Amino acid sequence: MTKADVIKRIHRARLSHKMWVSYAHGLIEGIPLDQDKVPVAPTDCKFGQWYYGEGRGLSDLASYCRIEPPHDELHATYRRIFNILFEEQTEKPTPLARLFGSTGFDDTRRLDRARELLPHLKQCSATILTHLDRLAEDIRAMDEEEVRRRLGGYPDDASADAVCEHCES
Repeated sequence: MTKADVIKRIHRARLSHKMWVSYAHGLIEGIPLDQDKVPVAPTDCKFGQWYYGEGRGLSDLASYCRIEPPHDELHATYRRIFNILFEEQTEKPTPLARLFGSTGFDDTRRLDRARELLPHLKQCSATILTHLDRLAEDIRAMDEEEVRRRLGGYPDDASADAVCEHCES
């Protein structure tokens, strides 16, 4: 894999990530989601597949390691938004709501609670994008041979349990 290929993959990962964040925003605005857009584990989204797949060859770079915590937090926040919007009602409706068959107040509260999480979600996203930019800079600073050595693949997937020395603290 060439340096240009890696930069393109990082660019695609950025685009994929931005789209995924837009799904959370759309969810709050009432836009229906396809099943493949519901909250998933950080390893299941397209960005996570790249990060925990091909991208692992970069796992000794601090810029790579700094991506994981905000990426995990982004997924956790998205799951909280999803759960707020789609959890079953746990509070009993008020007598007035029962009389008029209204659940609008509860729906409004849910939307408000979900909207309160959007700034945090966007902050996680901005942090991820900043770290991806830094990772792209680190790749550009490498020579072609080093890029090929790092991303040439792992024999028998031996690096799956590798720990990033920059992330241990």
